[in-house]
Amino acid sequence: MSLNAMFERAKELGVPAIALTDHGILAGFYDFMKLAKKHEIKPIPGIEAYYVPDAEADDEAGKKTRQHLVLMAKDIDGFKAICRAVYRSYSHIVKTSAGSFPRMTEEILKSCFGPESEGYGHVIATSACMNGVLSQLLLEAFNLKKETKTLEDKRDKYHPVDAEFLDALKTEEEMQEAVNDLISKRDALAEEIKSISIVGMKRRLKTLEKEPDEHKKLADEIACAEKRKGEMSDELASVKKQIATAKTKKTAYSKSLSAMKASVERYETINKQIDDILAGARSSEEMYVNTVNAAKNFEAIFGKGNFYIELQYHRVTEETMVMPILAQISKETGIPVVAANDAHYATNSREDVRARTLVAAMRFNEKIDESAVVEGYGEMYLKTDEELKSILSEIIDIETIDQAMENIGVIVDACNVELVHGQHYPIFRGGEPGETPIQRLRRLAGEGIPKRYPGGEWKKEYAERLDYELGIIEKTGYADYLCIVQDFLEYGRELGAKCPEEVGYTIGPGRGSAVGSLTCYLSGITSVDPMRYGLLFERFLNLDRVSQPDIDSDFHTEIRADVIEYVKSKYGEKAVCNIMTKGKMAGRSAVRGVGRVTNIPESIVDTVARMIPTTPNAKIADAPGIDEYCDSNPVARALVEDTRLIEDTIVNYGMHAAGVIISDNDDVGEYVAMMFNDAKDQWVAQCDMGQCEADAGLLKMDFLGLNNLDIITDTLRRIKRNHGVSIDIEKVSLEPEVFSEIFAKGNTNCVFQFESSGMKDMLRKFKPDCMEDIILLVAAYRPGPMQYIPDII
Repeated sequence: MSLNAMFERAKELGVPAIALTDHGILAGFYDFMKLAKKHEIKPIPGIEAYYVPDAEADDEAGKKTRQHLVLMAKDIDGFKAICRAVYRSYSHIVKTSAGSFPRMTEEILKSCFGPESEGYGHVIATSACMNGVLSQLLLEAFNLKKETKTLEDKRDKYHPVDAEFLDALKTEEEMQEAVNDLISKRDALAEEIKSISIVGMKRRLKTLEKEPDEHKKLADEIACAEKRKGEMSDELASVKKQIATAKTKKTAYSKSLSAMKASVERYETINKQIDDILAGARSSEEMYVNTVNAAKNFEAIFGKGNFYIELQYHRVTEETMVMPILAQISKETGIPVVAANDAHYATNSREDVRARTLVAAMRFNEKIDESAVVEGYGEMYLKTDEELKSILSEIIDIETIDQAMENIGVIVDACNVELVHGQHYPIFRGGEPGETPIQRLRRLAGEGIPKRYPGGEWKKEYAERLDYELGIIEKTGYADYLCIVQDFLEYGRELGAKCPEEVGYTIGPGRGSAVGSLTCYLSGITSVDPMRYGLLFERFLNLDRVSQPDIDSDFHTEIRADVIEYVKSKYGEKAVCNIMTKGKMAGRSAVRGVGRVTNIPESIVDTVARMIPTTPNAKIADAPGIDEYCDSNPVARALVEDTRLIEDTIVNYGMHAAGVIISDNDDVGEYVAMMFNDAKDQWVAQCDMGQCEADAGLLKMDFLGLNNLDIITDTLRRIKRNHGVSIDIEKVSLEPEVFSEIFAKGNTNCVFQFESSGMKDMLRKFKPDCMEDIILLVAAYRPGPMQYIPDII
């Protein structure tokens, strides 16, 4: 459900307030607060956290379970406490086949919300849904039964220790015994053959030549011995053949039996898992006592009146089992109840239910038919009070329901979160002793004049422009910002020179509005002369500017991470973080996602997907000829209708390629919710680039890694290695051939911002012959002025 849909439904229902409690994340906070103000509905920001009492103990035991706990901020201090808890929960991520889940432990709850913590009394918690912190304790036996049933089904795919297996083992044993018997027989024959010494008898025979009788007798014995030895040798050869045959048969049999043995071993392993689970099962009485104690513990952590037992019903079997018991626990303990409904879509319309089912099928990698039959999916919408009371009355007594409904209002009255806007811009650390940032900029600019304008090129109008700029920079308070950027860019240049060749182009010349600043040019932030090209400083910074100035800094990818580490070492490890991006389901990906879960033929899916333009954020509505194609193809029509339902759904959270935040304190997590990006191994603010600046009051720095700089640097270093020549790329002049042979012909592969086919086409048609033409074209090739390109050409 989108936030817009949620608020439109809330407005339709006339509700005074609405809470946002996404699973494990606070990324929707700023959009939520803005829409609440727009629709004049009280916002209650919060989160549905993943809770485990002890994450380390669970990890050691190999457990990956987690329970849900709803947290809602009563005020801004409560929201900050929730942010801190979420921040810490990302230090306890558990990875499963369904994804990665940040877990809040009991220790986190106590330190962020418990007595003597800054968040104590500022947050309301509820026991959440059937996967909640109380329901799961009551469902322990039920879950164990489901778990053992799953294991039993898995176990039964393998071979048990039955008569067949035992007979097979006995046969294998008998075959081995037969081999052993033959080996014993072989050894006995060999020993006996060895004991027959015919050579000695023949030597003795020679001494009996004068004794005919004795000679004949011994000769007969020798003949018998030779005959016997020959017979035994033949028998030994036969036994050896029998051994080889028996071993071959035994090996083949054992090989055929190995699969059965492995299957039996797997069967026994799973069987032990089942036995271990059953051995730890608690009785109903024990589960009830544990649940009561847990409820009291949560009340003790959050404070009396700040923990509620949540009652829900979506006609799910497990809810029927636990919700009446939770109502009873409320009466027994005095802990208040509150009525709630899991709301994953706005209304119970066919379209909303279908959209939810499609997204769920994609999320859990199921077919649509599997997700459609999941219990409760048809009830997870924003209900009226009457609908909520009606469905709860199917399992809960009316008196308890009335109390639970009344307590919704109690929570609404208790929660009043007002955004406090402030600026948390970093203060520059470094420079000369006692030197202010504006003084440092003035000094750096002065030192840069003879470098940038040698030989008396410095003019009076330039000096006046510099004084003007420094005055604006001082009045707007951005001197620290410029000093910080200049400092880390200079560090990046030094890193680039720390190589055997001592050359490189690891920092770009500058892009965007900052190149219009003479101060930036003189201090070394940019390398483009704004006076030569008539660039305006006011586009970068002026007294009426609402948004923050933006210096686009480009880095060789080899040094980018090192420069960021330098910034962390200077301003604090936790004072620096990256910025979140929100990945939405665009037209093509939505089409393919729907096709995957609905079994629509790949040929149709591919045809529809290819009709959607490849431009960023293109939707199914942008596909030319899509309606005509669907008119003759009802399957394609169904695909398109489903696609429209889920386009723009947020499907993942990533990390901005360039944006980095530096805060004015030791921990940016005090100002904004944080999350850990596993793929990048980086901490990320849970808001996008615009929200970081406009809403959180944080300052974004650009650290864009560019392959173009990698290529230039590699080229310069190869030239130095192979020819002994050091080239300063900023002093290389642009010959006419650069324009006539490269730009005018569209030979711009690897030229930053000129690599796309559209840009190349424009270059070929315009045929630029000077740098001013290039400036015009790169400025024109943007979403706004792009429509005027034909006129420019």
